[in-house]
Amino acid sequence: MSRFFLSLDAPHEWVFANSKGDVVDSGSVDDLAAVKIPKQVSEVIGVAPGQSVTIRSVMVPGKRRANIEAALPYALEDGLTEEVEELHFTLLKWQPGHEAFAAIVSKSQMDIWARRLKDADVVLDKIVPGYMLLPLHNELSATICKLPDESILVRNGELSGFNVDSSFFDYWLDSETFTDTNLSFTDLEQARNASQMLKSSGGDAVEVRHWDIGNRLVDWLRIKYDQNAFDGMSLLHGSYTPEHLNRSYRPLQVAFGCLLAAAVFYTASMWRETDQMRDRDQVVKQQIQGLFKQRFPGEPYLGRPRVQVTALLGSGNTVSDKNDFQLLLQSISQVARKNKATIEELNFRDSAMTVLCNVDSLAVLDTIRSALEALPGLEAELLSSGARDNQVSGRFRLIRSS
Repeated sequence: MSRFFLSLDAPHEWVFANSKGDVVDSGSVDDLAAVKIPKQVSEVIGVAPGQSVTIRSVMVPGKRRANIEAALPYALEDGLTEEVEELHFTLLKWQPGHEAFAAIVSKSQMDIWARRLKDADVVLDKIVPGYMLLPLHNELSATICKLPDESILVRNGELSGFNVDSSFFDYWLDSETFTDTNLSFTDLEQARNASQMLKSSGGDAVEVRHWDIGNRLVDWLRIKYDQNAFDGMSLLHGSYTPEHLNRSYRPLQVAFGCLLAAAVFYTASMWRETDQMRDRDQVVKQQIQGLFKQRFPGEPYLGRPRVQVTALLGSGNTVSDKNDFQLLLQSISQVARKNKATIEELNFRDSAMTVLCNVDSLAVLDTIRSALEALPGLEAELLSSGARDNQVSGRFRLIRSS
């Protein structure tokens, strides 16, 4: 199947690949109306900018794909910064009993792309996130590419990637734990800087390599891609399904409409409970915002408390400038990172912080406790520990010493 790839953001890079996956022609235009799609093309694929599409995974009980798709928005709602009604969800991969992977993009962005393509008389068969076209060196690697606009494109798994500016990338590189993961940089200077940064933070076990595959779409597609890699991955579905694809499925659409009507009665009974959950979620969000403003007076609330709190703690404030919450959170964050522990739960009340950590062994819990006790101005206590399903956990209580 011959394919025509087209970037949805200007400048619009395009690549024509034949049925064998060989790149036949490529180019770039400033205006979508100037794009000329060869008649022999079997499939036109829009390439969405990585910063516009987020991929998330979540466990959703169920055995039918339709039920999983309907439940996805609400299963992912807690981790989103926008209301689910304003977002477009695409189920990328799912098997019963396994995590469901979903691509998320705002409906307003989908509408903008649709309008621009219609005005330019360009018809797409699929839209895929740009980072999914970035090759992986192997299954245990992450590919990191510095784009011409100086932003960073990262693909760190079969169905995982993102696009960020260079300043946030440095924070991600410093805070991420790369277990059994090698890093492949397309930019030599960036590879050298990353290697030095990881060594200085104790990341000697991470292999950093320079993989010179270029920083443009045409460069990546010259590396033979999986011909079936885009099956089921398109963001064009539901109300965004192209008209030329809808026609061949109209009989099925009629049948689906009947089934949908039959399900309305069952669905209606769930709306009341859903509304109650939304009200509760709104209360929790207001409480989070209030706590943030109380602990960080004068800081604007950006709607992403976990990332923002981590960034504030790493901004260079001295210990004497921190209140109890900041001191305790920075202390456990530093010690957990050095010992490769994962913080699963954190509570702060009455000037005391309770933290639940997951670690590799019981010995690591003792190491964490000793490290915390060695920190000035801090008292630490291991309240409980246990192991289940090859996972060791421990609950610590931290207070500021008088």
